[in-house]
Amino acid sequence: MKFPGAADKGRQYEECAYILADAVAYTGYDLSPATRGGWASMMYRLATADALSEADPSIFASGESLVGYLEIAPNEMAVSAAAGLLQASAKSIQADTIEGHLDSRRDEAVQSVALLRSQTPELSDATELWAKVDDMNVAGIYLDSLFDAREDSYVRAAFSAKDLAVNSAARFLKTVRAMDAHTRVAVTRACVEHGLAGHLIRSLPQKALG
Repeated sequence: MKFPGAADKGRQYEECAYILADAVAYTGYDLSPATRGGWASMMYRLATADALSEADPSIFASGESLVGYLEIAPNEMAVSAAAGLLQASAKSIQADTIEGHLDSRRDEAVQSVALLRSQTPELSDATELWAKVDDMNVAGIYLDSLFDAREDSYVRAAFSAKDLAVNSAARFLKTVRAMDAHTRVAVTRACVEHGLAGHLIRSLPQKALG
């Protein structure tokens, strides 16, 4: 399977939802086809919401407004997670240190998982599982920051591309090392099957050389 290119952010987010869903399955939990599809749909719309928010930071004034745009069940967990995601996203943009920026990106990943959890009633009480999914998504967002370091440095003058890349890579490795072996195998298998591993390998020379 070929992972979507950077020009199609919505499809990338959608495919990442399926990666997380498969990793969850490989750790021994079952997700219904409806839940898998719901995750993918929500993540696709989250990508478009991100693009809209970059163009107009005030477009989503509350957690309720983001939940409405995502077209997901407006339960208390969803609204809280959406509000937390908006706050973390704003902080990541406003941060004047790399540590603050990456802490906020980590929070974005955790709140995104909370949104998924809010739409997964069959597993909402599986606390151990969601801690693992948090780790998977946090590792993914650090990897995203690593590969986007050059582009991000253009809009965040306080950070150099090198410093962003080095700090993102260090956090990525620390997060992956903290995972239990079963979780690492599960998420690696899902990444390979969905073409993400190959996509990253092919993208590395271009990202490194500019």
